[in-house]
Amino acid sequence: MTAVRFTRERGLLASVRGGGHAVAGHAVCEGGLLIDLSGMASVRVDPETRTARAQGGCLQSHLDRETQAFGLAVTGGIVSHTGIGGLTLGGGIGWLMRKLGLTIDNLRSCDVIIADGEFLSANEKENFDLFWGLRGGGGNFGIVTSFEYALQPVGPTVLGGLILYPMEDGPEVLRFFRDFFEGAPDGIGVIATLRLAPALLDAITPKPYVEHQQMLDAAFPHGRHYYWKSRQLPPLTDAAIEVIVEHGLRITSGFSSARIFTLGGAVARVDQDETAYSNRAALHDINIVGAWAADDPDPARHVEWVRDFWSALAPYAGGVYVNFMSDEPQAAVQAAYGTHTYPRLVALKKKYDPTNFFRFNQNISPEGP
Repeated sequence: MTAVRFTRERGLLASVRGGGHAVAGHAVCEGGLLIDLSGMASVRVDPETRTARAQGGCLQSHLDRETQAFGLAVTGGIVSHTGIGGLTLGGGIGWLMRKLGLTIDNLRSCDVIIADGEFLSANEKENFDLFWGLRGGGGNFGIVTSFEYALQPVGPTVLGGLILYPMEDGPEVLRFFRDFFEGAPDGIGVIATLRLAPALLDAITPKPYVEHQQMLDAAFPHGRHYYWKSRQLPPLTDAAIEVIVEHGLRITSGFSSARIFTLGGAVARVDQDETAYSNRAALHDINIVGAWAADDPDPARHVEWVRDFWSALAPYAGGVYVNFMSDEPQAAVQAAYGTHTYPRLVALKKKYDPTNFFRFNQNISPEGP
């Protein structure tokens, strides 16, 4: 509260950092104040009510550790050093979403510092309009200092791991992947990934849920450079699969990847108007990630690979997940939410942040399109 008021009184810019995981750089502003929540990382679990209260600077690893002590969990990110703040405010996709829904579908309450420096609680009974917007509208409406989640029994042992196929089998594997999910039970979560790796491996095994949540950490270390884009897709057509495999074969870095998340299940059963998260009907979200070492002599080639891949998928796409946007203009943010949801978000922005104090995000302008 003091940081927001201090910044406003001096006419400074302000940015907000939770886990610092997103690649667009919105957590940092030049010539302004960075409000860093990383020191606020406590989690309190109530096993009787199956709820957890987590502060805004928590990482996924903090939440997983405390909830799994009681055999409980909530849908979380797939990298354990993801910040829960950004993850949640954009929607929250992960391994458990087909069974438990998005992270926001399990959100019960938020403590929020709004743009005038005041404290509010937002939930089903208090400031419900704000609660609706926080569930998918990103960091546009305030700083969430505390999240309350509903938890469900998970683990502590799950069956999971990697299966690797050679890229020449990519079309066949992705067609099976598509067809399998026409009737797959909600309890199965799968991400299809295209990247440079050994050709064959079957590492599916019983393991602790916390261990599975850390499985991909090594692929996303701190200090590497990243650029990403996203497309939401309906069931994959053969033509879309050809595009995906073709561009997967052109990958420019051993650190880069394209991940195809599978939604549906519990995600799709929530009414579109219940939260600000857009495109509940999408079956897949593909996150195209360019990554390279800090001393790479030609980083532009990795960015170009992402952009070319993303552009080639345009004929098959139906939306975008805001947490995977990088440098899209205002019009793209508007398109991400659609003509029904975006005007509601603009009205909410005018109410809670009319001067666009919280602008370092996938920004929703109070002035509208």
